[in-house]
Formats: sequence, C-alpha cells, structure tokens
Amino acid sequence: IESMNNPPVLSTRRLGISLEVGMSGKISPRWHYTAGLSYYHQSQVVAYQQQSNAIVTSQENMSYEILPGIKEHSFDYTMHNVGVQAGLLHTLSQRGLIHQVGVIIQYQHGLSQIAKNEVYNNATSNYLNYQLLYRVEYKVNSKVNFFVQPTFTHSLISNESLQAPFRIKQTRAGIGMGIVYSF
Repeated sequence: IESMNNPPVLSTRRLGISLEVGMSGKISPRWHYTAGLSYYHQSQVVAYQQQSNAIVTSQENMSYEILPGIKEHSFDYTMHNVGVQAGLLHTLSQRGLIHQVGVIIQYQHGLSQIAKNEVYNNATSNYLNYQLLYRVEYKVNSKVNFFVQPTFTHSLISNESLQAPFRIKQTRAGIGMGIVYSF
C-alpha cells in the first residue's frame, strides 16, 4: 500500500448513526449498570493507492527512466450492524445536572449482504468494541431525564470479510442524545 485516502474521525464522509435501547439500574448510590440492544449504520468509500508495474521509458542517451506504477482502488464500506451491549456508569455529581462517566462493551454483527464484485461483506463481519462516554443528564420531571453524551468507540476485535491487502479496525467518535424513563 502506497497511501490511503482516509477521512479524519470527525468528518461528514464518515458520518454514521447509532440507535440504542436498553435498561439501567443502580448497583450503589454512585454506580449504575446499563445493558441493551444497538443498531449502527455507516457508509463510506475507502480509497487507497497500491504499487503496480513500473513504467520504463528509454531516453535518447541510452539511459532508462523507471517510475513506480501506482494503481488506485476503492470500495464501499457500508455497515448495518445489530448488537448487544453492557457497561458501567459512575456518577461524579448529582447536584443540578447529573454527570457520569462510563465504559460499555459492545458485540455487533453485520447485516448487509455483499453486492456483486464488492470486496467487503458486512453480513459475515462481527465486532467487539469498547465505548468510553461522558454523560450529562437533566431531570425534566420525576420520571424523565434528558441526556447528552460524547462517546469514543474502538474495536478490540474486528472479524471482517474484506478482500483487500489490509485490515480495518474501527475507531469513531460521536455525540449521543437520549431520554431515560424511570418506571
């Protein structure tokens, strides 16, 4: 591989969406568990340059110029993943806004079938990720809290069906919003 055209972590060319539903409960006054189901969708084009046959040209003075050949490749890297997740949240502050930090472990499996002549098959791919988060909750009323949480997710294990001369290990950052409803 000569080079990769890889957009930065925070780029509209890597934009994805994640939907999660689950439950949480108290372990102690400052510790909570969380568990649930997730859906993740991302679509981008991965492009890379690879060395190919050299181009040899002869010069007038019996010399040769040899230039390395470069061939560009690209493929669709589209995911539709479903999964399960579980984690722990630690409450830092409960006055006014509720501040929490947490870690979540996710297992996801791909759903998208391979298109003809594509090199990536999401339907046979699976991932084990960890997610770090910082959550700020606002108590709307006695039953409903609204939260905003920046997240960082990284793959620990990435088993992909990818016919390329490299492997991809996911790393993504995001901003989550949601509602906590107390029964």
